[in-house]
Amino acid sequence: MRTVSRSETPRHRRLAKREAAEGVTGTGDEPRPGDGAGYFADLRDAASPMRAAFAPAPAATPSSALPVPVSAPRRASVPSLAKVLAAAPKGAVVRIPPGVYRERLAITRPVVLVPREGSGSVTVQLEAICPVLADAEISGLIFTGAGVGVGSAAVLTLVDCAIAAVNTTGLSVRDRARLIARDVRVTGTAGNGLHMASLAIAEFERSRIGDTAFSAVHLAGQARLELDDCEIRGSGEHGLRVTERASLRIDGGRVIHSKMSGVSTETAGRVVLADCEIHGADRAGVVVGTGTTARIERCAIATVGGSGVVVRKDATARLTGGSITGTGKNGLYIGDDAHGVFADCEISGTTLQPLYVGERADPVLHDLRYADADGVDVEDSNADAEDTEAEDVDVDVQYAVPVAEDTEDLIAELDELVGLESVKSDIKTLINLTRLARRRVDAGLPPPPVSRHLMMTFAGDGSGSNPGSAIAAVARLYGRLLRSLGTSLASGHLVEADRWALIGEDAEQTVLRTTDVFRKALGGVLFIEDAGSLVPDGDDDPGQQVIDTLSRLLEEHSDDLIVIVAGRAEDVRRFVGSDPWLTSYLTRTLEFEDYNADELAEIVRRHAVDHGYEFGEGTARALARYFEACDDERDDARQTLQRLAERHALRIAGFSDPSTEELVTLLPEDVPEPGDEKAVVDDEPVTDPGSAS
Repeated sequence: MRTVSRSETPRHRRLAKREAAEGVTGTGDEPRPGDGAGYFADLRDAASPMRAAFAPAPAATPSSALPVPVSAPRRASVPSLAKVLAAAPKGAVVRIPPGVYRERLAITRPVVLVPREGSGSVTVQLEAICPVLADAEISGLIFTGAGVGVGSAAVLTLVDCAIAAVNTTGLSVRDRARLIARDVRVTGTAGNGLHMASLAIAEFERSRIGDTAFSAVHLAGQARLELDDCEIRGSGEHGLRVTERASLRIDGGRVIHSKMSGVSTETAGRVVLADCEIHGADRAGVVVGTGTTARIERCAIATVGGSGVVVRKDATARLTGGSITGTGKNGLYIGDDAHGVFADCEISGTTLQPLYVGERADPVLHDLRYADADGVDVEDSNADAEDTEAEDVDVDVQYAVPVAEDTEDLIAELDELVGLESVKSDIKTLINLTRLARRRVDAGLPPPPVSRHLMMTFAGDGSGSNPGSAIAAVARLYGRLLRSLGTSLASGHLVEADRWALIGEDAEQTVLRTTDVFRKALGGVLFIEDAGSLVPDGDDDPGQQVIDTLSRLLEEHSDDLIVIVAGRAEDVRRFVGSDPWLTSYLTRTLEFEDYNADELAEIVRRHAVDHGYEFGEGTARALARYFEACDDERDDARQTLQRLAERHALRIAGFSDPSTEELVTLLPEDVPEPGDEKAVVDDEPVTDPGSAS
């Protein structure tokens, strides 16, 4: 049997299937009347690529050892098609004469089924669902009465087949089975058109599923479905329903005339809708359900009874390009606590306001264009929204677009950071590469092969001279800079995470936590500090689940955010080297050198200013000498300022009426001597200022 490699691209698989299908009919010797030939053709005599794929290994077998052909069931005395299949040798090609066959079938061994006289000449009226439990290829047949179910670990390839007027679900795929369908029609079902569960995988190309009593497509478990240029039409419920941990990718095609929503998702899996039309749904066009992450790219959503796109509580959506027109409710409904990026989309012809944003939602809205919104001036509307999670509500619009920052102003802010000269130079190089990439794209050229994801490392051992706390400030500036340059980052915000933010109570919670943190960083920067703590220490270490989840999500969303991992150099290298996908994306390192004594003194001075102190004459130099003398046993900037403040307080404690200048000025004598007792004042914490240290 042919095995389908998971490493092949969908397009390669489609080309292979197309070539295989073209060889099914019109090759091989047709049986002659009276020669006893009927259904079976030995594969070693077949020229078809599809047949060859099922051929056993060549061997010098005499012709007398070949399978004995079985006659076609034209009369009651001739074996039924079910008996023919039961007697067929593994890998046989069964060529079925034209006619209508009423059968109860089961495919339990590898086989190829083709009509003898062309596609559509054979109709099989199934008395019950036909289980497919072994690899099989079926071409050109029509099934009625009942559907086809693929299970176990079987791979079923359907080419130019029809499943129509059945009293069950049309196609079901479960367990670890795989279905590959090209030019297939599933219509008129009493259940779903396609139902998938467990770990099933299916790929459809140029196919149609419709006129179903339930949802045309229902995905559950960890099933994965890809639809390429397909049509989902006339569903009694949702056009497509995605639940549990199932994943869906639609590329092209249409979803039309659904009695409920066009696409309804509530899953921990992956959802991508690209370049497709969704219209004629009685409810919403697309629902991104609670906890779901979805990408909706260049889709046209029109003529729906509810809102065009609904993003539920704690869901995250990235909607880019396309249009939403002719809705019975809002154009874009972003519910309470929802997240996402919504950009470059035209919304028109809505019955209610084009845009609704719920409480505590934090969407990034950019270049949304409104027209014919029943007189609503979106930018002037700022009324309070109703407190509801419902999709169908009449609410006013909340609208906010992040203010674009000037690149040169951000570069000046970078230059203001203390020290870090090599890092500043590297960041400016990345800025220039990003500018060059835009110019090349504008000129019709491919962008240079530059990864924006970074490793930020320091070589220090935890002493006060290492710049660990400055890394987050640089990461934040880096995201804002990329956004200012017009990249795909919609907001440039920073989401910080460490081991304890990513690991949950068990494996499932770890995956959910990591996914939630990643989702919140879409459109900005995901900053993972102390990356070395996530490197697995044994088989049961949950750090491996974090790495696996991050790797998968980064593969899917590499252009939607920046990932920066930080920590000591050797720890970061171990983290990145633990997964090949991370290694391929995280290729650039920014090395943060330790601060020298003068730089540390300047950092403390800035902290002091932020807390209402000033340095007197000679204080900065005295502090630098202190740091030089401390060498590797230095306090960090906050601890040092705390000690300065304590010594200052002791010095002026005896002043009967100190002046304001005396209250705020730190003098050289306030600088501690190396080795002095380190006092701790619990009720007077010194916190980091917003800028570097």
